[in-house]
Amino acid sequence: KDALNEMSKTARKMLADENISIPDELLSKLVTTDAEETKAAVDGFAKLFNESVEKKKKENNTSIKTKNVKLFAKLKANR
Repeated sequence: KDALNEMSKTARKMLADENISIPDELLSKLVTTDAEETKAAVDGFAKLFNESVEKKKKENNTSIKTKNVKLFAKLKANR
């Protein structure tokens, strides 16, 4: 139990270093009593999480640019 608590603290710090905050229920799925397994799980999760965030940012930027172009074209047409 103490080993899992310590590993959870370490995993939470690793995620915090990546600016990721997750609920305890999800953290418990990543943490084991084995340091290498926990590190691999946390690193893998952080990588996938950050990739997903970046993908969503790009999609949002593209969407905003598309909307702005359409709005600009509409405004230009109404002159």
